[in-house]
Order: sequence, then C-alpha cells, then structure tokens
Amino acid sequence: MASSHLNLNLNHSTKIDRDLKSVQLGTLKKLKKATFRANMQMSKTQIHTTTISPPKIYQADDVFSPHWRPPKFDKNAPDYGRPAKGSLTEKRGIEAGHHICKEIVYLCEIIDEYGTRKDDGSCVIEFGKLFNIYTFISDKLVGMLLRARRHKIVAFEGEMLFQRRDDAVPVVLLKPLAENKHVINFKC
Repeated sequence: MASSHLNLNLNHSTKIDRDLKSVQLGTLKKLKKATFRANMQMSKTQIHTTTISPPKIYQADDVFSPHWRPPKFDKNAPDYGRPAKGSLTEKRGIEAGHHICKEIVYLCEIIDEYGTRKDDGSCVIEFGKLFNIYTFISDKLVGMLLRARRHKIVAFEGEMLFQRRDDAVPVVLLKPLAENKHVINFKC
C-alpha cells in the first residue's frame, strides 16, 4: 500500500510539476509576448518620432494633417492659375505651346500652297477642300483654325466649322505666309 501511495504521490507530484511548468510556460509566454509588444510599441514610437512624424512645417502642406489650412489665393496675382516657376508642368506647357505654334505655321503653309491668292496678299481656301487635305496630316483642323483665328492669322464666318455643312465657307489667311510665321514665332 505504501508503494501505491508513493506511486500516487509520484504521479501526483509529476502532474503538479507539469501543471506548474505549463503555468510557468504560459506565464513565460505571456511575459515574452508582453515584452515583445512593449518593445514593438517602443520601436514603433521611436520609428514614428524619428522618420514618419514630420515637423509642423510639412504638416501644413499635408491635406490629411489636423494642422493643414487651405491656402488663400490672390486671383489678381500674375502667377494665379499657372504652374510653379521651373516645374515640370511649366516645362510641358511651354513645349505644348511650341508644338501648337508649329502646327499653326504648318496650317498656314497648307492654306498658302493650296488656296487662291487675292490682290491684297491674303489667301483663300474653302473649308471642305482644306478639310480633305488636312485630315491626312492631322485630325485637329478645327481646333487649329480656332486657335489661328484667336491670334488673328485666319478668318472665317461662324463660331465653328463642321464637315459637309460648312464645306463652302471660305477660310482666309489674312497676311502673307512670311508675316504670319514672324507673328507666330513672336507669340511663341
């Protein structure tokens, strides 16, 4: 009986040891997890304060920052509605303007070559004929004509020209080609 009691005590003590070990192990795991989380929080905080959190100067430009205030614009300023000086957007805009000026010069050359010359030095071509010639070159004829009219290089009746409906409308090149090139190069 003593041996069975001893066996029971051994079994009981090993069970207690196992339970104690599991409690210790669980506590150890929880402790490690808590320490890891604390370290993680600390390193997140350190990272946040050193690299992510910008000073208030930068937060003023950040739309999502509570320190952000919408900028006030002066609509009478000369740079209002224009890209920042020296920016890539400004460079692209200038290049696009030069490209459009080249297209207008080319349009003037087409009108001068295929149109009929008048006594006053101007040149006239019907829109339908010009449309048929120019569509092989570009699909932006009406836009180029509107732009050229705005610069007082060409003239035509109406606000807009449409294919077939306005085929008989005369498009007039107001000045000789050399003078138009000079005007366009001066504006661009």
